Amino acid sequence: MSKNGFIKVDRGLFRNSFWTETRVYSRAEAWIDLIQSARFEAKQEFIKNKMIDVQRGEVPISLRYLENRWKWGNTKVRNYLKMLTDLGMITSRQHRGQTIVTLVKYEDFNGKQQKDNTLNNTVATHQQHSSNTNLKNLRNKELNKTQRVENFLIWFNLQKKKHTGKKGKYKMLSKTDENNLFKLLGKYDYSDFEEAIPKMFDNDWAKESNNQTPTHFLRNDNFNKYLNAEIKKPKIGLG
Repeated sequence: MSKNGFIKVDRGLFRNSFWTETRVYSRAEAWIDLIQSARFEAKQEFIKNKMIDVQRGEVPISLRYLENRWKWGNTKVRNYLKMLTDLGMITSRQHRGQTIVTLVKYEDFNGKQQKDNTLNNTVATHQQHSSNTNLKNLRNKELNKTQRVENFLIWFNLQKKKHTGKKGKYKMLSKTDENNLFKLLGKYDYSDFEEAIPKMFDNDWAKESNNQTPTHFLRNDNFNKYLNAEIKKPKIGLG
């Protein structure tokens, strides 16, 4: 761990036009880009028609992808990755034909070692900010379709935690779900999503039938039903 401390950087920076503008990356920017691209948790990803297992702190890469992203030549990318390897900053492995880079000290950048009391003091505000950011990103034209779907899933998982106390673990949508999502985005505003979601999590039938899912929520008829439903009023005892 660094003895000099850390600065917190909102991941929204990497969607800001200052960061996304087309330019030749410096070596420092390329390193920061690898850090922010590394996966925060283990997951399976569909890459080049193959299901790839990616672990926490890893980044699936290809030389062509980095050349286009960093606006570097092939030799410069190769030499840079070799330098990072020689310095002990990264390692690499092959999985089903895919090159995967591991950041050796990823836990120093995104560690879980923070004190619980510090997290508890900031998590509510952070989740609300993240939730609003993710929802607005659904219509961010600077993001591709996959990134916008990821933002929806992050938002949905945060809402599940907020309204049920249970952690949302949804990581992907089916093609039908994706189509339904973008159809809804063509007809409804962010405020409609925010209004409909708590009503779904509060719906008795959805609870009992385990249908508090993105698939259920994104169906047009269901979305309309929850959007137009009345908010339950708490029962007041007469005694």
